[in-house]
Amino acid sequence: MLANPFNLVNKLCLSQIRIPSMPQIDLSLIIPCYRDAGHLRANVGTVVRCLQDLRLSWEIILVNDASPERDGEVALEVLSDWPNHDIRIINHERNTGRGRAVTDGLAEARGRYAGFLDIDLEVGAHYIAPIYRMLTEGAEVVCAHRVYKNRLGLLHRAVLSHGYAVLVRCLLGVDLPDTEAGYKFFRLDAVRPVINACTDPGWFWDTEVMVRSRLAGLVVKFQPVLFLRNPDKASTVRLFADTVEQFKRLWKFRHEIKRLS
Repeated sequence: MLANPFNLVNKLCLSQIRIPSMPQIDLSLIIPCYRDAGHLRANVGTVVRCLQDLRLSWEIILVNDASPERDGEVALEVLSDWPNHDIRIINHERNTGRGRAVTDGLAEARGRYAGFLDIDLEVGAHYIAPIYRMLTEGAEVVCAHRVYKNRLGLLHRAVLSHGYAVLVRCLLGVDLPDTEAGYKFFRLDAVRPVINACTDPGWFWDTEVMVRSRLAGLVVKFQPVLFLRNPDKASTVRLFADTVEQFKRLWKFRHEIKRLS
């Protein structure tokens, strides 16, 4: 039986990035991939061009979270598009969730600063620049704060985002305007203990890392960003089911927060 070429690439990538002598770079960007095959190649190109304009040393780590679509194949195409750039792939053998995908990417990051973004680019790649500047000016965690255009199709997202922020404040006692945005950056040495303490492998990881960062006394800041819905991407938000699930996780995490506080 032939070996899976994606696993071979994955093993090669991991063996390379664990060499202790590799120098630290300015920025590591983690891109979790799950059902992103349709826009992955073009949008990574957009991200690369934004990073080139920053004139930094950087790397991109694509984490294919066992996507049932062609994400692994398209990731290899991305490598061929940018052969002279530091872009690597981690392939999960099974789906683990967004939180675990980001965590695995951060574990392999070499940057002084590191972050992740959703590659649908509903929050544009050009926000990397002001967020990076905030980190260099003293922030230790920077999260996007999504602003929604007044469109009927986005009304439910705006209501859910605001409502969830209210729940976080009421149940956890932490005033954070947006914990769920898939656009977070960190000063890596400061946030590693927080990331190591996070336990949720899925979407709730976003809330957990933000709340734990605030309680750990890290400097947490927010960058206002415009959220633009990608009309070509089917929404994965399940209005009722996701709301109930997030509330259950918030309630459970409330007891952990009491212990930490």
